[in-house]
Amino acid sequence: MTPSLRLYAFLSKEMQTLVSADVNSHPYSKWFKEYSYKRFKASYRDAEELLDKLCYSLSQEEIQVIKRLYRHAMRLEMDFFYSPQSEQTLILPIYPKLDAKKERLMLFADFDFTCTSVASLEILANIEILSAQKPDQQRQGEDRDGHSQIASIDLRKTWELLSQQYTLENENFKKEIMLGKKADSFDSYGGLYSAFEKLSSPKGKAVSRIFDSGVLKGISLEDIKQAGNCMKLHNGCLNFFEKVNNLDVSVIVMSCWSGNLTRSALSGGLDMLEVDGNEFSYADGIFTGEVTCQAHQSPMAKVEYFEDMVAKNAQEHVRIPRSVYIGDSVSDLLCLLTADIGIVIGSNKSLIEVGNHYGITFLPLYAGVVKEQKKRLDTDDPVVWKGGLCGILYTVTSWVLIS
Repeated sequence: MTPSLRLYAFLSKEMQTLVSADVNSHPYSKWFKEYSYKRFKASYRDAEELLDKLCYSLSQEEIQVIKRLYRHAMRLEMDFFYSPQSEQTLILPIYPKLDAKKERLMLFADFDFTCTSVASLEILANIEILSAQKPDQQRQGEDRDGHSQIASIDLRKTWELLSQQYTLENENFKKEIMLGKKADSFDSYGGLYSAFEKLSSPKGKAVSRIFDSGVLKGISLEDIKQAGNCMKLHNGCLNFFEKVNNLDVSVIVMSCWSGNLTRSALSGGLDMLEVDGNEFSYADGIFTGEVTCQAHQSPMAKVEYFEDMVAKNAQEHVRIPRSVYIGDSVSDLLCLLTADIGIVIGSNKSLIEVGNHYGITFLPLYAGVVKEQKKRLDTDDPVVWKGGLCGILYTVTSWVLIS
């Protein structure tokens, strides 16, 4: 009972921030009044004080049991509120409202750290380092395809130096892009675009250095696929793609270090998946060091690819594309703003800082859903969620909230 009262008190207080002062005009006004914060505030405090008093005479072991039961009860209560999410997903605000004959939904998602908790490049480098340690893969100083073998210790040192260099460049890039005057509000996508255009992206430099260094040369296709199958995705990510797989939606995963790694990681979620990733050239299943197709890594390259794919989709399907972009980093910013709905996963500090500097508004997705629903009620206009370049990005803490 106590966890339930505490959660209801929290939710009722948070909901008050989503409605106007005249709550009576809201379609859920009766619900708000029934579950008002004032009604629950005293109740949950009294219940928790009583629980504390009852625990005074308990042993430490018994108190630990009470804590576990409390946490478990709270999780069950939260699951109850999360359960309607299957009907209140990201897709719901836009997908059912589309005219299937005239419009088509396109979903774009960044891969590294948006879908995963670990950078795919780091996984690839570790595979190659571990492979170099296997004696059966060494043949008098040569690897399996005849190229000179790089010792695992040298590979690790090279990788560490490249990582440090990229981290430093990334931090400098963020500082340089924020040198101008801080904007009070978002009034110029062109200004942000120009700022990115003038600066050389750290990712663009990193791509060339990584492949020139040879740290990935000699990695096997089989190892890449196995690593992808075992790759840890963020909670709810694969479930989201599984749901999307049953809809008439174009899905594109962008900016991936290895197309094969990405396809393997998401193979359980999509039958048809378009990946913008680096495509390696293999000889007898071993990466030769040549990249036949490079991913669009920089912010400029990504948004150009994004716009090209939207235009291509419109031409192929003869329908107006409605786009959703899901990302997590500064390099996603132009795509996030260009899409009809830009969703920011997590709380990347650099992205938030750059966004705030250019006057971009970050709004929780749930609040955005409420706002759009209210707009439909006020205007009786079914056309919603078409806000590209409006300067508003929607935030979620995890994929669970949109899947």
